[in-house]
Amino acid sequence: MVITSGVVGALKLAVKAFTKKDDYVMIMKPVYYPFDASIQVNGRQIVECPLVFKDNHYECDFDVFEKQIIDHDVKMFILCNPHNPIGKVWTKDELYQIGTICQRHHVIVISDEIHMDFIYSGHQHVSFCNVNPSFGDICTAPLKTFNLAALQTPNIIIKMKLYVKNLNIKKMPQE
Repeated sequence: MVITSGVVGALKLAVKAFTKKDDYVMIMKPVYYPFDASIQVNGRQIVECPLVFKDNHYECDFDVFEKQIIDHDVKMFILCNPHNPIGKVWTKDELYQIGTICQRHHVIVISDEIHMDFIYSGHQHVSFCNVNPSFGDICTAPLKTFNLAALQTPNIIIKMKLYVKNLNIKKMPQE
């Protein structure tokens, strides 16, 4: 667990650290506007997977999601869980599909879960990293829930072994 000054700053750092100039990073629109800036400020390209409004709720077209990844050789996907500003609470099955598709195509997933305590009645937040331990890292914070933004205490839960594997390092340093 790493403390950071902000989730948006953590997203910018993740994009810079794990992608290269002109790589494609995917987001699902509509989404919190700083996601775009986190990608563009680092000289990366935005790929959009628009969410579909159907039967009075938003959903992901997983065929389009995977096609965008393939067509643009997407290197990273920034997930908003639950989704801001539309309030979509992703189900475990939906998160599993996202994670499985991203793993199949070697796409790094960073999940912004700062709004995890703000969900509609009758829904339950499922953390992306709890769906499958190999799926990705999450950014979270007590800031939204308790109106503590001035404290700047967001945290990132990072799975180091995943990155060690991606960086082709054969042995973890001794703790």
